[in-house]
Amino acid sequence: MLVMLIVVMYLTGCFQASYRLEKLTGISGVRLVIAVLMAAVLGIWLLRQRGKTLYHVCFSYRGKEHELVALLDTGNDLREPISGKAVCVVEESSILCNILEEKEGVYMIPYHAVGTDAGLIPAVKVHQVKIMDSGGAYHCQEMLLAVYHGRLSAHGKYQMLLHLDYLKERNGLC
Repeated sequence: MLVMLIVVMYLTGCFQASYRLEKLTGISGVRLVIAVLMAAVLGIWLLRQRGKTLYHVCFSYRGKEHELVALLDTGNDLREPISGKAVCVVEESSILCNILEEKEGVYMIPYHAVGTDAGLIPAVKVHQVKIMDSGGAYHCQEMLLAVYHGRLSAHGKYQMLLHLDYLKERNGLC
């Protein structure tokens, strides 16, 4: 709603400026208004795309190779409490749906979220992780993946929320 209000105010100012420009110079302000409208639309689109960076993440789990599309989640502060290691989140339906049946190698990660004061989410450690984007590929020896029982993307564009720490560590610290 706030964005819409700003756009309306911006467009009102543009129309006033084009009217004054036409009065002063005699040149039609229509071209100016069109250019400003195009710039406003581009700016809104860029703002909406900010933070929606997608990555391809490949890893090995129990001897099988997997590949998921991940959304960089800059608001994810989920960590394994003892080591402090960052935890990514994957959809239950993606590949790790049977980890609740496993007894070994499952970490229970405490979390809180909107509507949940305190909870535990199961996680596993995966190995030989490769994170890819248009800038190249980054390798990690291991990564913790928590399993979310639901869909992360309404339209199925991604199946994983990538913790920002794994990109900060792309200089070999991972």
